[in-house]
Amino acid sequence: MIISPNKVILMKFYQDDKITIEGKNIYHKSAGGFMFYEEPNSHELFVALIRPENETRLFIPKGHLKNNETPHEAAEREICEELTLSLKPTLITELGVDHYSFTLEDVSVRHFKDVFLFVFSLETKEPLKALKSEKIAQALWVKFEEAANELAYDKENLLKARQLFYFYKPTKTLPSSEKTLSITVGIPTFNGQNTIYRTLESVVLSLHATSQSIKKEIIVCLDHCSDDTQEQINLFKERDAGNDIPIKVIENRGHNGKPTAMNTIFEQSNSDLLYFVDDDIVLDRNCVNELIRSFIREPSMKCFFSRWIRSTGKKEDLYKRLWREILGVKFDVQPFEKPSEYLLGGSILLKRADYVYFPWYIANEDQFLQYIFWPKTRKINSSFVYFNSVNSLSDYYRRFIRIMGSSIQLRNEFSKERIRYCSSELHRKIDYKKVLDLPFCQLLPFISYRLVRAIISVYVSIRLSINKKYVWRRVKQNV
Repeated sequence: MIISPNKVILMKFYQDDKITIEGKNIYHKSAGGFMFYEEPNSHELFVALIRPENETRLFIPKGHLKNNETPHEAAEREICEELTLSLKPTLITELGVDHYSFTLEDVSVRHFKDVFLFVFSLETKEPLKALKSEKIAQALWVKFEEAANELAYDKENLLKARQLFYFYKPTKTLPSSEKTLSITVGIPTFNGQNTIYRTLESVVLSLHATSQSIKKEIIVCLDHCSDDTQEQINLFKERDAGNDIPIKVIENRGHNGKPTAMNTIFEQSNSDLLYFVDDDIVLDRNCVNELIRSFIREPSMKCFFSRWIRSTGKKEDLYKRLWREILGVKFDVQPFEKPSEYLLGGSILLKRADYVYFPWYIANEDQFLQYIFWPKTRKINSSFVYFNSVNSLSDYYRRFIRIMGSSIQLRNEFSKERIRYCSSELHRKIDYKKVLDLPFCQLLPFISYRLVRAIISVYVSIRLSINKKYVWRRVKQNV
């Protein structure tokens, strides 16, 4: 025990703690971790933390290794002791080792500490009780978003722990046969009166192309709509009265936005598979079937998504047609060194057990999902959806600022290590030899597109640096 001159305990340890003293240096071996609880109905994530006496901040439970313990054993023991758990937590994975040094009142003595960190889960939300003998004032379950703001020192590790929890947590395997599968198609919609009818029509046709033994349902979530979206859905249900696939309409009563609408759909579903579809795309007839078969072939994957194909769109004036060709050429021309694996959020299939609870403020849920699961996400080229590319600079600008703004936002949602890894794996460089080999009818639009993109990129970067709280709005594609 190290005590200050005014009788305050600065550090407490026991005879069998793994501590080595070499001259003026003291070496400590400690272990602890992040223990998560995932609420089964919503998948909202909670983390168990402690608040020591005379502290306003929160900390993870941790402590010294005993001389006969492994780091994992010590971490589990410390968590159980400091939270007074009766249940044994489940080890998800090792997080890593933190190394740091510090001094106390005697600055001539330096302490070197190695902290072995792990990720655990608990199946039930057992009430926590602080261990008063260790000067712990509170032990409590904290929502992840709150923990990220209140945790002392370990925010980077907390972000890393969440990603590892979702990536490695054990989940129920899918049935090996389509005969016992069930699927929920979730359609979050905001003012989709001009597009929802065609989307529903294509969804029903694509579901009918799957095995008849698969149990199917469609859930449409009205995300604070102020137009006639509900009337268009009712009209579709009346005209398609012979359809045997139930269509349920629910309302998002939480924060407006696609992430909250997706969470609401999840809470209302019980199927093995969740298939999220935007309200402004049109599915190919075999779109759903190809995604389901991909999961049956590769059940260890976390998420599959469809390829996007530009549709011809409606009759447009020359100005809109020109911009559609320039701004949409990126979907036709891919002169890059490797194929794109960026997750496109208009058509995503994942197992219900793998669903990730989305914080309401997430601006780009598809990129958020991919950073959680990469490299276990994959584009299925045989599954595709039709969409209309943007046909004006204003539309393209709003999309671009959303993408750049959400990329900045992700820096607060993932560890620096994870950001670097995903960026290096998913970022594509232009292969200029492929560009030069393009026919002139594609080369000119591609060069024009890259020039427009560069100019808008500079402008958006300046705007986001000035207004860090910019709020974007979605743009409909098939309007």
